[in-house]
Amino acid sequence: MERFAQQQIEKSKFAQRQMEQLTPEQRAQNLALRASITKVTFYIAPVFTLLWGLIVAAVLMGVFNFMLGAEVTFSRALAIAFYAAFPGILYSILLIVSFLASADPSSIDITTNPMPTNPAFFMDPQGNAALYSLASGLDIFRIWYVVLLGLGFATASSNRKPSVGTGITTVFVLYGILLLIGMGLKVAFS
Repeated sequence: MERFAQQQIEKSKFAQRQMEQLTPEQRAQNLALRASITKVTFYIAPVFTLLWGLIVAAVLMGVFNFMLGAEVTFSRALAIAFYAAFPGILYSILLIVSFLASADPSSIDITTNPMPTNPAFFMDPQGNAALYSLASGLDIFRIWYVVLLGLGFATASSNRKPSVGTGITTVFVLYGILLLIGMGLKVAFS
């Protein structure tokens, strides 16, 4: 975990500036603290995944029910959100296989783009932060997730008001907004 924390510091100019201002003892303490936080984060990540599913279900249920006139219950919205997460499970399995098949697993950077599923994999992460963030959002598995969400919400409506195209487009617009917000944050804090 300390090596992983050190890699994260090396990627962030902000973190590098903070570390440069510390004494060697403080650097060691800071690195140990970051490593323990990273370790805890890995263990509680499934809880955040469940919370993310609840948030996605609630937000999309609100959008589809109030803006598009669909009639989707929260239990259906929750089912759609979690079934649409299948591409993420498949992505994780492929990532595990790539770790096992790799001659040097430490060369795989799990925080940015560990597999070539988006154009950003082939770009320099230290280059243009906005373009890199935008290219990262064009991930095959994320697009698959968005399509499944739109398809699920459009077909789960008891009155079938939104069409499939409208459902998918609605979720793509929301995804685009989140992508732009993420891009802005990445540019602001890099």
